[in-house]
Amino acid sequence: MNSGLLAVVVAGVHLALFSPLIRVAWNAHDLMVAWTIAGMAVMLCVSAFLRIRGKTGADIARACSVHLGICCAVMLMALNLRIDVWVASAYGVTASEANHLQPTWIVPVLSLAFMLWAGVMPTLTKPKPHLQ
Repeated sequence: MNSGLLAVVVAGVHLALFSPLIRVAWNAHDLMVAWTIAGMAVMLCVSAFLRIRGKTGADIARACSVHLGICCAVMLMALNLRIDVWVASAYGVTASEANHLQPTWIVPVLSLAFMLWAGVMPTLTKPKPHLQ
């Protein structure tokens, strides 16, 4: 894949990953966070492009899996740190009132469960060595 096409693919993937969070932050009038997420997405996009340019096969797969983990961590951090503000904006109340309307604590709990699951699954699905 030439560099131009690779840049378009990497930019498209990052746009698809981060645009929902940017839109939620923007709609909640949390503009500083929206711009911060957009800036991090651009930084991660450039990093991914530089990391995988000129590589093939297993090297690309390894670099992409590490990079996807980093992107996932960034999205989870943004979501966990700002969910109360975004929910409050959606209901038109303060953040403390939003916690009474909808339990925003569930997002960090589910994020922790996801991270534990993501850590355990590779161990459980690792192929067993064949005895000869």
